[in-house]
Amino acid sequence: MNGQGTSTYAEGDKYVGEYRDNKFHGQGTYTWADGSFEEGVFKNNEFQFARKDPKVEEEREAKKREAERLEKANDNIRLALDILNFTVSGSKNSREDFTVLDAKNCIFQLSAHEYKGVIFRFPKTLRVNNIIPETVNFETLYYTEGTLIKVKFRGDNPVWGDSTSGTMDLYSNDLGFLERVRKAWGLLFSKACEGASPSEF
Repeated sequence: MNGQGTSTYAEGDKYVGEYRDNKFHGQGTYTWADGSFEEGVFKNNEFQFARKDPKVEEEREAKKREAERLEKANDNIRLALDILNFTVSGSKNSREDFTVLDAKNCIFQLSAHEYKGVIFRFPKTLRVNNIIPETVNFETLYYTEGTLIKVKFRGDNPVWGDSTSGTMDLYSNDLGFLERVRKAWGLLFSKACEGASPSEF
């Protein structure tokens, strides 16, 4: 297909816009089944430029204000947010990636974010208290542009979205970064959140 067109998918998603060689290419709008959308320029099925959905932005701001309130009220949650944001962004001062959903139960949300020009569109829930600390392990993969650090973890109940396992990735050029991430995750369970004990299951 070339030119204007519409694609509708079984799960309820829909694309309306320009095509080139049967790919989203040009001005278009992709709407997910939940009503959220991305509108702007697509190139070879890849979203290039976003126009923000006002409804989503309003909800995001309300959640952000609530997360800030919860963080200010709890030193342990502030430490957990420092650790989680440091894990995915390399900055413990950032609050753009993880926010708190439930301070009492140590439940956080990873928001949609951009990395190296790729937009990851999901909020994903992390239930720290369901993670079995003994399952947390760290992998490093070395590339010419830097090191990829993978933090992997499991639990008997959902820990990452609806899954009982999860992985977080971060690229870094700092050779000492892996040790800082290891130390931070040790603090996550010893100071900020309990984590699950295998004896509890």
